[in-house]
Amino acid sequence: MPADDFLRQSTRGFDGTPLCAWIRRRGPRWLLTCTGYGGTLPAWQPLFDELAPSWSILIWDYRGQFGSDAPPGDLPIVIADHSRDLESLMAAEGISGGVLMGWSVGVQVALEHYRRRPEQVQALVLINGAYERVLHSPFGPGLGARLTRGATHLAALAADHLQPLMRPLFRKPALARTAVALGMVRGSQETFAPALAAWEKLDLGRYFRMTLTADEHVTSDMHGLVEVPTLITAGEKDLISPVRLAEELHQAISGSELLVIPDTTHYAIIEKPSFCARAIDRFLAERLRLRPETTKPIESA
Repeated sequence: MPADDFLRQSTRGFDGTPLCAWIRRRGPRWLLTCTGYGGTLPAWQPLFDELAPSWSILIWDYRGQFGSDAPPGDLPIVIADHSRDLESLMAAEGISGGVLMGWSVGVQVALEHYRRRPEQVQALVLINGAYERVLHSPFGPGLGARLTRGATHLAALAADHLQPLMRPLFRKPALARTAVALGMVRGSQETFAPALAAWEKLDLGRYFRMTLTADEHVTSDMHGLVEVPTLITAGEKDLISPVRLAEELHQAISGSELLVIPDTTHYAIIEKPSFCARAIDRFLAERLRLRPETTKPIESA
């Protein structure tokens, strides 16, 4: 489906903060999409293009990122704020519930929303993300986490001063080529160009400050309470949210399904969108008893 199939909506969060959302209305079933920090519609478009066409989709820019404003006074933005904003968006659009799909930090947002409003969640699709303390994910607690937090803090300070110089880089083909060459992502530079170009409009200092705050968020206390169908995915070569985190979450959520996506990094929804979409469609068709014609056959990796 083309990007212009989505209608951009100017709306407001739970405290009146102006937000930017995109809506695609199709059938009565909704995919409520919680993106990662630094992710917006172009990052998801390859996956949306491959999903069964009957899904209606809601996706929004988190407060303080891309097209959404930050709250007055530059107050700290916490994970629960995004859940409250989602609740407001659903009320504004007349959506009573749906499948909650999160990627990267969006996994924490999805789990937090289930904690707050479980009656609004029919199923969880948790894609390549940490379930808490995002900066502890790559190396675990201890020295590695302290170094990662320290580097993120320095990045926040530097970004505030260097942003004017950094912004034009995100549209340069060399940046995508470098990411591919270093193994940070897999695929062609053209695959990642739209998602990288969107970063030109991202407040990088606020992005890193939000990441530091997300590192304080914990959901492990409520995993045993999850009672809806849950699909958990991991990229086989993901260094940001390693497979072991998905395995831990799978063990903690009773009845969940774990899928390791072969030969992909943190950005599997861009690298293998067709494979990811078939897996999501198949899981939801089986667990929610959808009609077969709403899904496509799953393909090999």
